[in-house]
Amino acid sequence: MASDGVGAGGSRLITGTRPRHLELEAALATWLNRDRVLLFPSGFQANIAALTALSDRHTIVLVDRLIHHSLLAGVRTSGARLQRFAHNDLEDLDQRLQRLKPTTRPPLVVTESLFSMEGTSPDLQGIADLCAHHGAQLLVDEAHGLGVLGPGGRGLCHGLQRPVALVCGTFGKAFGSGGAFLAGDHTTMERCCKPVGPSATPRPWPHRWWRVPRLPCA
Repeated sequence: MASDGVGAGGSRLITGTRPRHLELEAALATWLNRDRVLLFPSGFQANIAALTALSDRHTIVLVDRLIHHSLLAGVRTSGARLQRFAHNDLEDLDQRLQRLKPTTRPPLVVTESLFSMEGTSPDLQGIADLCAHHGAQLLVDEAHGLGVLGPGGRGLCHGLQRPVALVCGTFGKAFGSGGAFLAGDHTTMERCCKPVGPSATPRPWPHRWWRVPRLPCA
C-alpha cells in the first residue's frame, strides 16, 4: 500500500500503469518467448480484446463448437461473421477454410489448448499448419493449459513450428491468483491497445481517497 496505494485509480492508458505491471509483462514475454505481453483484469476482458484486435465486420471467424462464452462474446463485439467447426475436427475446419471466399481480412481460427469441461485438447500443430496453408490467423485460449501443460508449464502453444497470432492466458487457474494476459508480436499487441476498449474503463476512485491513512503492515 505504501508504494502502490489501494487501487490503480485509472485505466492502463491513463494513470493505471505501474512499474509492477511492466515488470510482470516483461517477465511473461521472456518466459513465453513472445514479443510482448499485455495484462488484463480478467480472462473475459482479455478474450474480448483479442477478438476485437484480430477481427472486424469484414472478418470470418471460425471457432471450435465448444469454445468458452467469453470468446463468443468477443466475436459478437467485433461484428465478425461466425462459423463453428466440429469439436477438435481438423477435417471439418479444413473444408470450411477451403470454402471461404477471399476477403480484405484474413480469416481467424479460434480454439482452446484444453477444453476444461471435456478434458480434451486439439492438435494445435495441425491447426497451425492449416492456418498457415489457408492464410488464416490463429487465436488460442490457454486458460486451462498454462502452468500445467507444455514445456515447463508454458502451455501447448509453446514451441509450435507455426506462429500463433495471440495467446490468451489467465492467472486464476494453475497460478492461483487473478487477472489475465494476451501474448503476441509487437504489431498485434499494439492493436490491443485501443483508446477505448476492454482495458479502458477505470475503477472508481475510493471515497475521499486523499484522506485514507497509510496503515502499517505487519
